[in-house]
Amino acid sequence: MKEVSQKTKNLTDIEDEIFRLLKKQLSIKVSLIYLSQENQYIFHLPSKNKIVLSKPFPDERRLLHFLMEIEAFIVQNGIKQITIVTKEKTAIVRHPFSDVKLIPFDVWSLEF
Repeated sequence: MKEVSQKTKNLTDIEDEIFRLLKKQLSIKVSLIYLSQENQYIFHLPSKNKIVLSKPFPDERRLLHFLMEIEAFIVQNGIKQITIVTKEKTAIVRHPFSDVKLIPFDVWSLEF
C-alpha cells in the first residue's frame, strides 16, 4: 500500500466522483492509498478513522478475504468504519475491528 497524489492517479469515474465529494464536502484531509495487488484505491480519512472504497464484491466471502488482506492497515490506522460504495448493493458486514457497510452510490452521495 502506498499513498499517491491525485495528480498521479488513474481513477475510474466513480472513484473520481467519490474523491471529489469527500474533498469538497468534508473539507478534511483525504489520503489516496493504492493497493497494487488489487489495482484498487482506498480513500483514507485519517481524522475520522474511516476508509471509503468503490469495489464490487460478488459475495461476502470475497469481501471478507479483501478485509483480511488490508487488516494490518485497518489496525495500524485505527480504522473504525469502512464504507464500500456500490452500484446497488446494501449490506452491513461483521468485522472484528471495524463497522463495514455497503451502500449504493446514489444513497451515499446524499449524505453530503
